[in-house]
Amino acid sequence: MLGEEGTNAAADTAAAAAAAAAAGESADAEAAAARKQLLLQQQRQRSSRLESFRCAVEAAGFGAMIKTAHAAFVSSQREFLGDTQQQQQQQQQQQQQQQQQ
Repeated sequence: MLGEEGTNAAADTAAAAAAAAAAGESADAEAAAARKQLLLQQQRQRSSRLESFRCAVEAAGFGAMIKTAHAAFVSSQREFLGDTQQQQQQQQQQQQQQQQQ
């Protein structure tokens, strides 16, 4: 009889552990879904604010100015990077020449 009680207690304990694990997994899934919803909501808010800002800039007539300034910035960055790469290549060539001498 004690053996049966021990077996029943072990089965009850295992069932309780399985139920707790399932509840934990369910809670984790719910938390992950809530985080995902929050991130999506934040992303929608950011997109909405950005769109409002773009509309305000265009309405104020600054759109062309900003686009021109951005194009000039990108151009100068490309030029700077190109100059930097040329300088690095020249330095490497000078080092190679010095090593050969």
